[in-house]
Amino acid sequence: MSRRKQKESMIDYISRTLESEKLFLDSNLTLESLASKLSSNRDYVSKAINSTGLNFSRFINALRASYAIDLLLEKKNLETSVADIADLSGFTSTRKMNCCIKQSTGVTASALRKRVFNSSEL
Repeated sequence: MSRRKQKESMIDYISRTLESEKLFLDSNLTLESLASKLSSNRDYVSKAINSTGLNFSRFINALRASYAIDLLLEKKNLETSVADIADLSGFTSTRKMNCCIKQSTGVTASALRKRVFNSSEL
């Protein structure tokens, strides 16, 4: 198997494991702890993640932001505070979550929620 195929295979494995076990929700997740969970070494996991164009922190925060957006846009979570959504999504602060969400959507968590639910006239 070529090195490129190995990296693609490893990143698929990393992504599947992170998603299926919701490891990204752990605010204390480190590259070392992820590598250990994957029964791999830190450098190999790091290189695989870097092959996506993101470093470990950005890769994990992208997963967290996607998860937070899903939570924010569920009607059943309308009464859940943005700070609680940040905590539930593995972010260490609301500020960090807002920064990550704004990078992907162009607006903060509160603004996103208002835009969606005000437009649907709840």
